[in-house]
Amino acid sequence: TRPSPILSGLVGSEMCIRDRSEDGSTITELFSSSKGSWTILETDTNGISCATIGGKDSQNLIYNQ
Repeated sequence: TRPSPILSGLVGSEMCIRDRSEDGSTITELFSSSKGSWTILETDTNGISCATIGGKDSQNLIYNQ
C-alpha cells in the first residue's frame, strides 16, 4: 500500500508505523501530526481503507519491562 494522500495532505499527518496482520488480510497504519493528533487506518486486501480510531493531545510513553 501507499501512504494515505488524504491524511498526509489535508490533515498534515505523517505515517509513522505500518504493519500487516498475521494472516495478511489487513495493513494497519498509524499516522501522527506534530500537533499531537493521530489516526489508525486499516486497509484490506481489496484496497478498502477505514479510519478505525483517532485522537489528539497524545503523549509519547515509554514502558520499561
